Amino acid sequence: MKVRRPPNSIENIPPALSDQVAALLGLSAGKYTGSFCALTAKSDEKPFPIMTVEWGLGVDDIFEDFDDRIRSMRKTVDPQYRPILNRVGENAARLALIVAVGCNPKEPIITAEIQQWANAVAEHSLLVILQGADENVADNDRAAEYIRVRRIISRKGARGITMRDILKSIRGSIDKRRLEDIMSMLRRAREVHLASLVADSGQTKIRYWSAESLPKAGAIIPPEAG
Repeated sequence: MKVRRPPNSIENIPPALSDQVAALLGLSAGKYTGSFCALTAKSDEKPFPIMTVEWGLGVDDIFEDFDDRIRSMRKTVDPQYRPILNRVGENAARLALIVAVGCNPKEPIITAEIQQWANAVAEHSLLVILQGADENVADNDRAAEYIRVRRIISRKGARGITMRDILKSIRGSIDKRRLEDIMSMLRRAREVHLASLVADSGQTKIRYWSAESLPKAGAIIPPEAG
């Protein structure tokens, strides 16, 4: 739960936490000499001691199978996004490393549970990136107009939006003929629907909804019907 004004004071750090930080920094004789202390880093020397984090039994297979599966997506994603796939496994490995060290700084081990969690986070991030790129990246000005109109409708969610409000949002930046073409393309692609919906008051509303936000009770008006 979020605490806006925690009772603890930054001037009164718990001794156990201070001791743990000091150990990570390699506090000795009043000086920080550990590999976690950036002030002691030298360009011609490797940090010492270097700690290797081990995988638990069979966890390396979990990671490699995940990395192979993500890389195999090259055949299904837009070529311009393929370089992103090469970093997903790397990000999963980094996440697992961070969590493992956080769980046991002295003898860190990447368990199956940690690696599976890291894989899931990395894959979810990938899907969010791909979806965002697909929905918001335009190749030219005409594509940008298409995306802009679709976004205006999507933002209204289950409330839908009237053509009047779409025109207000556009503020004359897209001419009427072009807007009509965009609306027609959106409807034929079934990304946007013009539909009628009977409100609780009994009034029938005619509005545009994005495909994912159309209420179940909405009756779609086919594009050829006007």
